[in-house]
Parts: sequence; structure tokens; C-alpha cells
Amino acid sequence: MNKTTKAIENYNKACNAIAELWVKKHEFDLTDSFWVGDTIGGVFCASDLFANMETMLADLKLDAPEDQFIKWHDYCVRAGMLGVTTPNFHSWLKGCPIRSDDELANLEALQAKIEALKKELQEAVNNENF
Repeated sequence: MNKTTKAIENYNKACNAIAELWVKKHEFDLTDSFWVGDTIGGVFCASDLFANMETMLADLKLDAPEDQFIKWHDYCVRAGMLGVTTPNFHSWLKGCPIRSDDELANLEALQAKIEALKKELQEAVNNENF
């Protein structure tokens, strides 16, 4: 076995070990967990939640409180749907500035208004008697 093959094998083993520790920490089901696209060290899926290696390492290195990964994940999904920049998990754990629930709710209300106006416009366009 050459040096490159051995290094890649060691990297894969290390990535799998980190993913396994992360899954166990969060009490996810390891049997349903996988590397997306079979790319070890890339994005990992566990219990329908996704994390990259950087996220898993931050979680483990900083011994993040158990609830923080889910809170961060949910915030990122919500904020991302609104076009709001989202922090990485390390920054989240260090207390970076984020939008409050009220701010997100206001943005969601504005987005709902826009969607209603788009629907109204489409209905007007489709209405032959307009």
C-alpha cells in the first residue's frame, strides 16, 4: 500500500470515527446515518439532519450543549428560507449576532404578503374579464 492510499484510508477512518461520536452524542440512529454521495468527510446525514465535518468537529471540540445543534439547524433553515445569512455552528456557539424570533417573524410576515400579492397578480393575469 502506498503512502497516498494509506493516508486516505486513515482520513476515512478518522472521519467515520468523528461522525460516529457525533451521532452517539446526539443519540441519533447510526444505522440510518450516511455520508451524502458516499463522500467521506463531506456532508453527513443522521436522523434527517445534515452536518458537515466542520460542524461535527465544532460540536465535539466545544462540547456544545445538547440542544444547540437542533436550535442552530432550525434557525438556519428558517433564516435561509428568508434569504438571511446564517452562521456556521462554531460562530453560533460563540454567540455571534443572529436575528431574533421577532425579527424573523416580521420577515416571514413580509414574505407572506409578497406571496399573497404574487398570487393576486397571477389570478389577475389569468382572469380574462380583468
